[in-house]
Amino acid sequence: MLSYGDTAIVGSIPIRFILTYTTSDFKVDDVVAIGGEVSDFQQEESLIYTATFNSVVAASDMRSIHIPTHVFTDAHGESNHESNLFQWNYDNSRPTITITAEEGVSGFASNNAALSVIFTLSENVTSFVEASITLNGVGITLSSFAKISGLTYNATLTADGEGLKSIFVDENAFQDKVSHGNLASNMFEFTY
Repeated sequence: MLSYGDTAIVGSIPIRFILTYTTSDFKVDDVVAIGGEVSDFQQEESLIYTATFNSVVAASDMRSIHIPTHVFTDAHGESNHESNLFQWNYDNSRPTITITAEEGVSGFASNNAALSVIFTLSENVTSFVEASITLNGVGITLSSFAKISGLTYNATLTADGEGLKSIFVDENAFQDKVSHGNLASNMFEFTY
């Protein structure tokens, strides 16, 4: 069951409306849906209605539903009060990661054996660690790996021997907070 403020990873979620008084004119058009639309609206019991919220905006974002005041009436003709706002996050995106270096762009030649590499993520993640990173080339090491802000990590990449060196992060090497595996990073290359 989805609670207020939770994160959903599916675009369609079941919704339940519990009324205080019986009504004969509560309908799907009375529901305000932000980021989606309401379907399969039906009365389950005298005071309980159910529906499905379907996300129509593809991007991950906040979703919400509520019922404004004065859109339906009870058996005595009294208008409804505004409902509570129910909102949640919809996350259908996989995290991305970009690798850069302070000393130059990918493909450059360096006379410096040590590069300061920066890993920039698209969202907060739970499991990005040094072991998530793949190094290619003879005599290449990674050290001083650290998180420097919410979405940024850095490390020192050191070449011990000449030649082409590369660093990248494979697909699904780490996850975001709702278990989406990352997309593969760019391949950052340099020649020492």
